Amino acid sequence: MKFIKSKMKLVFLAILVSFGFSLSNVWAMEEEEAHQDPQSAAMTAASAPVPGIVTPLRSGQRLEMVPPSAIKATIKITNYCRQIIETLNNKERNDQGQLVDSNLSEKEIKEKVLKLLNSFYKKIPSTLKNSTRKRTKGQNDADFELQLRQDALNYHKSLFFCLAMCLTMSVNTDDVKTSEELAEKVSHNSDYSKIVVQLCTSNVPGEEKTHLLEFEITLLSDKINIKTSISMLEYSIKSHSLVDISDGYKTSNFFKITTTELAPVSGDLSRLQPLFWSEDETPADPKDGDGLKNRLELIFNAIPASQRVYLEQYYQFLMFSLVNFMGSSLCFAEFITGDGRADLIIRTEKAGKLVGSIIELKRAQTADVALAQITHREYINSFDEEFQIVGISISGRDGAKIVVDCKKRVIEPKVVSIKEADHTSSIQIASSIPKQKTKKIKKADKKSQAPAKKKQKREESEEDDDEEEK
Repeated sequence: MKFIKSKMKLVFLAILVSFGFSLSNVWAMEEEEAHQDPQSAAMTAASAPVPGIVTPLRSGQRLEMVPPSAIKATIKITNYCRQIIETLNNKERNDQGQLVDSNLSEKEIKEKVLKLLNSFYKKIPSTLKNSTRKRTKGQNDADFELQLRQDALNYHKSLFFCLAMCLTMSVNTDDVKTSEELAEKVSHNSDYSKIVVQLCTSNVPGEEKTHLLEFEITLLSDKINIKTSISMLEYSIKSHSLVDISDGYKTSNFFKITTTELAPVSGDLSRLQPLFWSEDETPADPKDGDGLKNRLELIFNAIPASQRVYLEQYYQFLMFSLVNFMGSSLCFAEFITGDGRADLIIRTEKAGKLVGSIIELKRAQTADVALAQITHREYINSFDEEFQIVGISISGRDGAKIVVDCKKRVIEPKVVSIKEADHTSSIQIASSIPKQKTKKIKKADKKSQAPAKKKQKREESEEDDDEEEK
């Protein structure tokens, strides 16, 4: 009996000791909360039920993880082409956007240019860099794998050929009339695995400097290897491909105008067309984007025919890359919206108003079909602002000339009607269910409905028999 009593005393003492430790931990937590920095303390006090009192259960540590500046941060769009040209000229933009001397060493200039190119490339989603080609009938695994790898290689050769054209044309404001004019300043080897741009930053006698920017694209066992190198020569190369960039980047260059046309200026198409119209109304005909059509044709035909991939995603990949490289606006690919995925979404701000473009590409189909897809799949429904929709049709293959058709229209989201009744405001939202399209689904539905139909027929026949007996 004494032994049991002594055991109970020990257990009771152990409980008291553990309770004392838990109290000391709570007091320690309160002391830690009390010694926050002023900014965190202010945020914590705002969330506390009683001003000035902070408890362990209502800690401000979660709020500390998100700095207040991140909430108000604005997205900065980088014009990689302009920054590369300005860096090679040893210039930079100050906080007011003015161009000033950067006083960088030659090594720092090279490092900055290479980092800009690396940052740009990382922005391209991996899903766009790989071919979506489908296996042809009877094609074995080895041939299909080889075709996908060759597509990926041609994707990258075409991309860096376009980047080289962007850099050579960025200091030129002349009208371009042929594809040959775009490509004449880009040097390359026979299979386009090595693409070189020669940029002269000074033509003053005795101060000539030429930067050689070289892209080397090779196919390894399981990946595409891109080696980018830059070197400087203390003299000017006498070559037809030499480009003088000493006058700096021009905002009205060919590629900048092309990518800017994809993003609308608010109200630039004169008449707003609603996405949804009543049965007695007919939408106005979309406007032809002749300027954009002609420029895209020149760009796509400037790419060597041997490096083109005649897939819709290939042109989507190039357009996404060019918009991001020229820094025209925010660009998103395969954006999930409405009842599907938009090929490209471009968003920008014009005159204090948020506007954007929904772009749908089609291979071997008309631009009207592309516009109809944007409308029928209700891509606009995910946005509250004015949007321009652009349908682009691309045709031509096997070395033939690429032909582009382009149609534009400005639309607005459907106006939400708010009903007032009995001091209550309400809105009605309807979500459409996609229609069954495949024969397989229809066949499965018929099969599932067959027992019910048989039962219904049996019951009807039994009722007829009963009536006859009566």
